[in-house]
Amino acid sequence: MIYFLAFITDLIIGDPFKFHPIIKIGNTIKKIEKFIYKDKYFNGFLLLLFTILIFIIPIYIIRNTTFTFIFLILKYYIIYSLIATKSLYKETLKVVDALKKNNIKEAKKLLSYVVSRDTTMLNEQQIKKALIETISENTIDGVIAPLFYLALGAKFGIDIELLVAYKIVNTLDSMVGYKNKKYRKFGYFSAKTDDYLNFIPARIGSFVMLCSGLFYSKNIKKSILIFLKNRNNQTSPNAGFPEAAIAGILDIKLAGPSTYFGNTINKLYIGNNDRLITLKDITITYKVLFISSSIFLLLMIGVIYGV
Repeated sequence: MIYFLAFITDLIIGDPFKFHPIIKIGNTIKKIEKFIYKDKYFNGFLLLLFTILIFIIPIYIIRNTTFTFIFLILKYYIIYSLIATKSLYKETLKVVDALKKNNIKEAKKLLSYVVSRDTTMLNEQQIKKALIETISENTIDGVIAPLFYLALGAKFGIDIELLVAYKIVNTLDSMVGYKNKKYRKFGYFSAKTDDYLNFIPARIGSFVMLCSGLFYSKNIKKSILIFLKNRNNQTSPNAGFPEAAIAGILDIKLAGPSTYFGNTINKLYIGNNDRLITLKDITITYKVLFISSSIFLLLMIGVIYGV
């Protein structure tokens, strides 16, 4: 079963060392942006459209013109490289290792590679909070949503096409989907499309995350109530759901005011227990990542094959 094999490969190896599709997608986005950039909605729409077509059309042609065995190898490699369970763990674990060594300066530097906020002024507690937030959000963006669109595409015979299209939109959002002077209009379609594509995965996936982590909760009823009450306490229509699931499981306070590119955004808090966040909390967040990802994979395989 190719989906299961690709998922297990990612868990064991992590991202491929060379020829990563996201690097190719990112470089292509930069080239197209350089050619068509104007801070206008239409130009941003063209960036989204051209990037998707450049990658999806060749995949569709290969599917219908090459030997099945060749396409299966391509399919396996694409799925394996675009499911980010192990890479999310490895990249964020570097920050944890720096914290264990009490190297706050290094922890802030490493954290800046995986979050979009300004990390220079963060203290140890804020680093831990940001780390848990990014792990919880990327459990959806990096694992559950790709699996969702892989399964949805499989129902229509376009599994790889839909998976790649989702990752293109997600990459576009991370590169141009900012509400700053340069990208306010140009990044609008990329950011909005990413919001729409993550709408269903964020809600289904966060429920799976909550269920996966209730074993670690000291008060299951409170965990569920925190999730239900706080899931919309984010400026993003989707990010609050996985954060509320983790905040409920751990009984901690997440979100709140954050600085992005010199601008402080006064976000609502998620959770109400202002206790100190520990490294054990981060470890439990990792467990939720792996357990919920595995459960969601099995659910999606069940959907694909009608189990």
